[in-house]
Amino acid sequence: MRTSLDRRAFDETVLLVSELVTNSVLHARPSNDEAIDLRVRVDPRCIRVDVTDGGPGFDPGEPGPAPDLERGWGLTLLQRMAARWGVRRNHGTTVWFEIMQDTRSPA
Repeated sequence: MRTSLDRRAFDETVLLVSELVTNSVLHARPSNDEAIDLRVRVDPRCIRVDVTDGGPGFDPGEPGPAPDLERGWGLTLLQRMAARWGVRRNHGTTVWFEIMQDTRSPA
């Protein structure tokens, strides 16, 4: 059984967590007494992340940023890097994603 994350999966997970937490801060605008909840589950094949905030959420089909914009690329990165992702609304909003790990044995 694997005891570590593969480097690509780790790096992609860190980037996407940063994007989603930043989106929570910017768009949900939590007060000082509200939390952004981060849950990470790791198994040998997959890393699953859930980021939950108290915001109203968004439609996953909303268009991405214009190509010349420097901001607003978080969901585009999520769509391109995650094996699966989605949005749940229930007492706030949860954006979740899964990154697949390389299951080949190390050389």
